[in-house]
Formats: sequence, structure tokens, C-alpha cells
Amino acid sequence: MLQILIRSTTNKVKYILTTALSKELKMNIKEVFQIFLANGLINRVDDNWVLTENGEERGGTIKKHRRIGEYIAWDETIKSSNMFNTSKETLLNATALSKHFEVSKFKMNPILSELGFVQKSVKGWTVTKLGLSIGGKQLEYDRTGVPYVNWPESILQNKRLVETMNELQ
Repeated sequence: MLQILIRSTTNKVKYILTTALSKELKMNIKEVFQIFLANGLINRVDDNWVLTENGEERGGTIKKHRRIGEYIAWDETIKSSNMFNTSKETLLNATALSKHFEVSKFKMNPILSELGFVQKSVKGWTVTKLGLSIGGKQLEYDRTGVPYVNWPESILQNKRLVETMNELQ
């Protein structure tokens, strides 16, 4: 992918492509896209990344290039955003939660859904606002694009979840 810094002549904002941003942050490009996705700055529509309203508010814009077509560029100040301060916190998937609570892995996401933490999508599961508020991270499988949610270890002490799991056992 072409890596360009573009200077807007109207407001002197310097824009940077996501690939160039990932190099400056010394992060994998997929990690950067996942962070943008988890923070609601972009969405995946078919095989394309689409800028959200929230993404525009945070400095994203759509640019056009005669050879590569449309792409998303970011106000270069986004690189100082705390969303990139990725502590290497251990995240747990639904299977890990099911093992911890000793329930079938097929029951875990429906339980999280009943609690309002996730919702079923066409394929996979998406995090809700409530789920985001307790640290849920929206991700998607690289090969299939199917969405799933990972959780910080703190969910293991979530009062509503623990009470629900105790009632089920």
C-alpha cells in the first residue's frame, strides 16, 4: 500500500495513512485496524474498511488517489492517542471463560448475551455498549472476518456474571 503524508492546504492538518501510522507506532497493521475497530472509528463492510462518524470526529478522513482509489487517512496527532497504549493485558475469549466457570463453550456467549454484554450478529458476536464499559474488546478473525469479543481478566470478578454462573450451577 502506498504510504504518503498529505498536507491539507486549507487547515494545515497533516494526514497519515494507517500503514504509515502502524510503522511509526511500531505496531502490526492488523493491531492498528483492530484498535480502530474496537474504538468504533472504523467498521468492516464487505471487504472494505469504512470510516465511522466517530472516526471522523477523531481526525479520520476519506482521501482519493488516482491509482489506489479511496482510503482512510488520519490526522497525525492520533498517534499520541491513549488507545494505542496497549498494555499486554491478558484477554480471555469465550472458551477461556467457559473453562473458568466450568460450562460448555457453546453456552458462554449466550450467557454473556443475556447479561447484555454481547449480541449475536449475522455471524459471530459483537460487544454492546455495556460490554465495552466493562472492558470488552471487539475483534474479528483474520481469515473469515467473523466478529468475536475478548475480555480482560477483571470480568472473572464481575458481580452480575459471577452471580449468574453460580445460579446455573
